[in-house]
Amino acid sequence: MNVENFKPAIVYTIYIASTPEKVWEALTTADFSRKYFSGLAIEAELRPGGAFIVRAPDGSVHISGEVIACDPPKKLTVTWNVNWPGLVEKLGPTLVTYE
Repeated sequence: MNVENFKPAIVYTIYIASTPEKVWEALTTADFSRKYFSGLAIEAELRPGGAFIVRAPDGSVHISGEVIACDPPKKLTVTWNVNWPGLVEKLGPTLVTYE
């Protein structure tokens, strides 16, 4: 994905009443993310080019992607590929940025 030319189709803004450090922990650690994402566990190699994986409770890969930008606890940008048969081919990768 060429992120320099990426134009968002949808932008969501969500305000979370917490510290940046706690939100970062929820977005980047399996133990914390399981509590808030219906049992889904985030595994992230926190460096550009690192893997970004969301595992279902049974251990299967639900979402896969790549870390594009990482500036703890301020910004995390990842590609997001939903691993549902037929859907990835239709949607292609999504770029997700948390600030």
